[in-house]
Amino acid sequence: MEFVNHILYADSEKTLRQIVADFADKYDLDRYFVYGYGSHHLWLKQRKITNPDITFEYRILIVEY
Repeated sequence: MEFVNHILYADSEKTLRQIVADFADKYDLDRYFVYGYGSHHLWLKQRKITNPDITFEYRILIVEY
């Protein structure tokens, strides 16, 4: 939930990328999620706790910019 609250402050792609990078460093986002950027969006998928090399099938968050 805190992650969503932070990305709501993004007013541009650059700001969104900085917020995600800062959050990833502070909270070890890569341990629990896989994320990336499309041409006009950020996507996020959850890793399986029992095997972090496997992710769930569906993206749980898409942020358009």
